Amino acid sequence: MTAYKRSNYLKRDKLFYIDIAFIILMMCAFLFSFWKCKYGFGGNDEAFYLCTPQRLILGDSLLSEEWHLSQLSAFLLYPFVWLFTAITGGTTGIILAARYTYIMLHFAVSILIYVRLRKYELGALAATILFFLFTPFDIMSLSYNTMGIDLVAVTGVLLATADYKNKAVLIFSGIAFAGAVLCQPYLIMAYVLFALCVTANIILKKLKKNVNFFAQDYFSLKTFLFFTLGAAVVAAIFFTFLLSRAGIGEIMQNIPYILSDPEHPELTVLTRISYLFRTIWESADLFNISIVAYFIILFAMIIDEKRRNHRGLYLLLTSITVIFALITFIPRLINYNYNFIMFPFIYLGISSYILSENKNRNLMACLFSLGIIYSFALSFTSNQYFYIVSCAISASNIASFVFLGNVLTEMKNEKEDENEKKVTIVSYTSGNEEKIISAAPNRIFSAFAIIFAVVTILFQACLQTVVKANHCFWEQPMEYLNSTLSGGPADGIITYEANAQNYQNLLYDINQAYDDKQNENILFLTQTTWTYLAAEDMNYATFSGWISGENKAAAYRLEQYFALHPDKIPKYIYIPKASEWDLTNLQTEAAAKGYAVNETIYSYQLEKQ
Repeated sequence: MTAYKRSNYLKRDKLFYIDIAFIILMMCAFLFSFWKCKYGFGGNDEAFYLCTPQRLILGDSLLSEEWHLSQLSAFLLYPFVWLFTAITGGTTGIILAARYTYIMLHFAVSILIYVRLRKYELGALAATILFFLFTPFDIMSLSYNTMGIDLVAVTGVLLATADYKNKAVLIFSGIAFAGAVLCQPYLIMAYVLFALCVTANIILKKLKKNVNFFAQDYFSLKTFLFFTLGAAVVAAIFFTFLLSRAGIGEIMQNIPYILSDPEHPELTVLTRISYLFRTIWESADLFNISIVAYFIILFAMIIDEKRRNHRGLYLLLTSITVIFALITFIPRLINYNYNFIMFPFIYLGISSYILSENKNRNLMACLFSLGIIYSFALSFTSNQYFYIVSCAISASNIASFVFLGNVLTEMKNEKEDENEKKVTIVSYTSGNEEKIISAAPNRIFSAFAIIFAVVTILFQACLQTVVKANHCFWEQPMEYLNSTLSGGPADGIITYEANAQNYQNLLYDINQAYDDKQNENILFLTQTTWTYLAAEDMNYATFSGWISGENKAAAYRLEQYFALHPDKIPKYIYIPKASEWDLTNLQTEAAAKGYAVNETIYSYQLEKQ
């Protein structure tokens, strides 16, 4: 048997065992996620994700009746909410159903990623499993965050691994990208950069200049056109849906109000970048040490002309820096800083790419860079800064694991080659033995680098698993979650006793008030967003299910909304007594506008006479 055939057989055997490991680990992660997703009912974000698609089903329009910046993603959520309500006849249990649906879709995306990257063996295995284990903010539900990251990952992986003669893959990558843009409109900047790179490729070819960065298949005009075709299909369907509900004039009239969201104030580019880097620097005690340390390592790598000979040392130092950074986050990971866990591994991705001899330029250009662009796009529309950026990095880190696997394989092969050379030289020319022995420090660094890189991956995996098992977004620790919610949109979710009692009381009060009422406009003056889902078919009388505070600013925004949309003036207004409104003034103003007030144990219920 030739050496080539023997190598081929060994590779096939290795892939077989890696496939088995992938199946076992993915099934464990899948079942683990299914077990965990029933726990926790904290915050208002999760229910809000479903409010906008619900109001679309009730006949409202995007970019007109809804004023929240994240609203375009509702177009992607519309089919789920429509199908669920059509099958069940209501919204009971819809929040938990959205969690289960997310897990299944995320599972399918992860399988696709592994299949496309499978040839990268252990790098692909680690990348896929750890990508599946992570969920932005640990809110395992369909949302603009979870769908956005999945669609960015699919776009990059398909584009990087495409047979560029296969038009279907390029079209599907464009479809995925268009979906990602609906989740984060600023991501359109990636498309502009793509177009510029393609243009540069065309110009350089005409000038007969070969610039390696641009002279790639993924920057060809053909790739760009079929990618654009896929994106155009989604865009055409979206705009047809949009314009069937609202005219261009109406949309333009509402755009200024959408952009003036008080939770997302307009800031200059420099101010946003300044905030972003400040939140990175201040994210955890001592974390800034890892930033400084890594920039020193990065600078040394860049200026070192013989960095390939020293890559064991650089990789070892980078791994130690990543481990240190992860340790600094541990005290805060069980709380709201869960996303931070995904950021440090980016150090290893960058170092591994720089130190690789055979660089994977496809993944760098199509996936790693796209993830970075996506993270910056998020930082320009979110008030979360490093918190949102660190979760977006999870898409780039799929490539980081592949880069790391690639450089570790090169170092392993290099070590084997050196051992073979040493045997040959010592056998025939004893005078050269000293030259081989002098290479021992490099081999020692390489051995430690491989060990520490593996330890880093295992440490990352352990942290992600432990934190996912114990962290619940804006909730009590897991040991206190022992009460199952019954009825309403959160049916079946397990939370702590006091939270469950508050939910059941409010749900009972809403059902008592509106079960026998006509489906008129209703306004819930509360940030408890699930109340709109509980109202079933009642029409939204608000600029958004998320009203950005129970204060004068929110009240003024409502007045602006009703002035522009008089048909949305509410017939019913529901105000929980636990809210932060000035309830005395609200009742006085309501009476002056013709509302009768009914007081219960839990709320004030206003009805226009």
